[in-house]
Amino acid sequence: MKKGILLLLFIPLVSFGQTYEVETTYDPFSNSSKSTVKRQDNNSPYGTNKYRPDIKSFTPDYNSLNHVLRKKESGYKSSTKIQRVINYDAKIDEYSKSAHNKERLKDYHGAIEDYNFAIDYLYYKSKMEGIKSTAHAIYAPIIWRRGKAKALIEDYRGAIEDYTSSLDMGSAIFGTNSSYIKSASDIYNDRGYSKRQLENYNGAKADYTKAIELNPYHPNAYFNRGVVNDKLKDYYGAIADYTKVIERGATMDRFYGYHFRGISKVMVKNENGAMADFNKAIELGGPDVAAAYFWRGVRKELLGDLNGACKDFRKAASLGYSLITEWATFVKNKCN
Repeated sequence: MKKGILLLLFIPLVSFGQTYEVETTYDPFSNSSKSTVKRQDNNSPYGTNKYRPDIKSFTPDYNSLNHVLRKKESGYKSSTKIQRVINYDAKIDEYSKSAHNKERLKDYHGAIEDYNFAIDYLYYKSKMEGIKSTAHAIYAPIIWRRGKAKALIEDYRGAIEDYTSSLDMGSAIFGTNSSYIKSASDIYNDRGYSKRQLENYNGAKADYTKAIELNPYHPNAYFNRGVVNDKLKDYYGAIADYTKVIERGATMDRFYGYHFRGISKVMVKNENGAMADFNKAIELGGPDVAAAYFWRGVRKELLGDLNGACKDFRKAASLGYSLITEWATFVKNKCN
């Protein structure tokens, strides 16, 4: 079997308080990865954070640590050191699981705090084990998840910083591993979203394009690039991206692809094409189908179909869509 940092690693496995030395396949990007936040230690290459765990029970001072490492280099095996490493694994697992549970409960600030603790233990684990530590491989996916949590509390600059760190570390550690490439595509897509929220549309477009380059079958990246193209008034570019969403996405993706492509076609005065897309979006249905009714109503009114427009506006309103003032006035004055 070909060996590599992803394919074959010997790592300690903790189970019911016992220690086993096992051969295992390690691919942190292939499952639901956990995220991480920054630490206060200025020596850490992974950022700063105000949270610090109580590590007195888990690590010696640096003089003792250096003594243990020197003994290891000379062939001496320290059971005390092994136990400390296992304790690190247990704490990393504890805080990561807690953070993941808090994310499910939408307690994103609490999740970030727990990820902060997890990253601290990862940092000290890497210090204990050295350059070959499995902690290095875990950093990238954890930092990615921290970025996602930050984005959910609208800390977009912090999220961008984490996504960038995750990409830099992942590229250095995993290279062209197929599992990492797929995840890197998702990270670029996530970073593009945060840039878009900060109105950095050109930066967002570059990230979405990179996501698509890494994974040409990424409907979310095509959709998001379409939205940015609309913002940049590149309506034909947006139409092309939404067409990819329709071709490659699931039913809900296709609904949004048709709906937004219809709006882009409105902007380039492709009346018949826009109407056909709104009809298809309504046929597919979705939680935002009210917006499709509204836009179809706009097209019908501009084409002189007053009765059809009134019907669609009323349907949109009945589904909870707040009509734009101009069209609300139109409905009030024109629709019986």
